Amino acid sequence: MTRRVVGLIALLLVAATVTTACSDGGGGEEERSGAAAAGTAATATAPGRDRAGPVAAATATRALADPAFGVKYDRFRELDGSDAYLRSLPRGVTWYEVERCVVEPRPGEYDWRTVDGAVAQTDALGWEVVLKIRTGSCWVTGQAVGDDTGRRRMSTSLLPLDLEAHAEFVRRLVGRYAPLGVHAWAIENEVNALNFWQSGADDYQRLARVVSGAVRSADPEAVVYDSGISSAGYGTAIARMYLERGDEARAVAAYNAYYDRRFSTRAADYQRVDDAEELRAQLDSDRGRLNLAFVDATLALAAEGVFDVWQLHFYEHWRNVDGLLEFLHRSLPPSMPIEALEVGLFNPDDRFDPAQHASEVVHTVARLLAGGVRRIVFLPLAHNPDGREPEEIRWGLLDPHTGTPRVAASLFATLAAAGSAAGAATLVVSHDGVTMVAVGGTRRSALIAWADAGTRLGPRPEPLGGIRADGSKAQWGPGGLALDPDPVVFTADVALAEIGEIAGG
Repeated sequence: MTRRVVGLIALLLVAATVTTACSDGGGGEEERSGAAAAGTAATATAPGRDRAGPVAAATATRALADPAFGVKYDRFRELDGSDAYLRSLPRGVTWYEVERCVVEPRPGEYDWRTVDGAVAQTDALGWEVVLKIRTGSCWVTGQAVGDDTGRRRMSTSLLPLDLEAHAEFVRRLVGRYAPLGVHAWAIENEVNALNFWQSGADDYQRLARVVSGAVRSADPEAVVYDSGISSAGYGTAIARMYLERGDEARAVAAYNAYYDRRFSTRAADYQRVDDAEELRAQLDSDRGRLNLAFVDATLALAAEGVFDVWQLHFYEHWRNVDGLLEFLHRSLPPSMPIEALEVGLFNPDDRFDPAQHASEVVHTVARLLAGGVRRIVFLPLAHNPDGREPEEIRWGLLDPHTGTPRVAASLFATLAAAGSAAGAATLVVSHDGVTMVAVGGTRRSALIAWADAGTRLGPRPEPLGGIRADGSKAQWGPGGLALDPDPVVFTADVALAEIGEIAGG
């Protein structure tokens, strides 16, 4: 790496650390409040709009302060190794779905046991939990949709018959858990997915306004999230964005790239397109119109201020992250934070490969951080072979049979540890095809590095140790270091401001 780039990293990190210390009011690691931070607009720089990679060439960016990491785990399934791994993620975040039809199976009768257990478990971990408030389908909605609970222990949501009564339920819910430290609430889950929501987009807007108001009236500290558009729902919106700009070729390419891993499993909803005419037909299909209607309805609610935070769900190939963040940065209010409460790797077409898994997870995380996403919650912790999908098509962090952490799990934990440090921030440097995303604070730091094409970093007298995606050790020392598109995660027990000097030697 050239001395110019090294100096750029050092200057960037020093400046960013000073800025973070001022903006955090001197708060240390013990003073962090995840819920309060979630509702505070962070100073973020969007990724390069028209380039591959998280930032434009020859730029340095302070992406976001106070990064946080967590996982979604199945609290009803015991798996050897899961508890130890969860405890390796300090100050984590997760979420849990609260369905009114389960909690209030009959009018005025409440059963809080499962929710109490979820909140107690996250409290024991020292984690924050986001509770997703869902209606379900029962007497509350006037009808049932399919199996009430089934294996998923939940039913499909519909608009409640009595919205004021539902608001009262929400106030009761928030009033029960806010004193226990729960201040983050989402309104439904993936409303563009028919297995979660079967009312229209207009009905969701009605519900969201009522629930948001009820949450805030019950807890002035509350942070409100949208439902989280399903990962598959975004490809249509990204393609439409490029079509509206008149860039048909890019729209077609973006659509095909986004759904590349969906074509084999959801052919009825998504089909490969050869030109703009076929793409427009896909956007005008039942699935295309449904996705766009809910994306537009949720964006409208965000513009109204119904939500405090945009909840991002993403399971596609990491090369789609930049287009997705470009769409969100152009569509959301400038001050609205984006938090990725569901991030994973959906890959039904390839056999599990630990090195591929680790490379894709780290690339996805790095690009989300570089694009200003503060929280990243990975899903699943471990695939459940007894669940809906017997084969592992969403690759988990732990081996589903032994509970042993995979390479991706170890690297994710490394980043989580760095992100939990006092005064933590995320910083990005990109130059000459080399990208570095640093996460850390005043006591520990991690550095993700990769090159678009094979290159060699220059020598440094004091070695910096790291781990490659295949699990092998990497050392950046006197002999330099070969760098390629697979990322390397370096760690150092030093302040973020010193990473530039360490990298430069």
